[in-house]
Amino acid sequence: MLNEGTQLGFDLAQAGAARAAEHADHQHADWSDLALQAFRDHAVSHTQFSTEDVIASAVKLPPPPDKRAWGQVAIKARRLGICVKSHIGTSKLPHAHGRWITVWASNIARSAA
Repeated sequence: MLNEGTQLGFDLAQAGAARAAEHADHQHADWSDLALQAFRDHAVSHTQFSTEDVIASAVKLPPPPDKRAWGQVAIKARRLGICVKSHIGTSKLPHAHGRWITVWASNIARSAA
């Protein structure tokens, strides 16, 4: 169970992600919808992945003004049942210095068979 301070931090992070996604939609029409489609497309072809992996594969999508917008996309993908949290991994990005990230398990991955 989350303590009060942790819950406040979680709520603030979600609010920041929502604001970042709104800003991205103002800068690039339908950015959130396009990003969610990129998340869904990645989940179809990968059983486990991170949001970093989705971002790296979404080369045609313009980057949002604030990268926290991707957090809102991940939240929506989870709520829609596209994926579930699998475990905590570490970032592969050099500038992230191995920070913890969520590894997602796809609920919609197509089997190779």
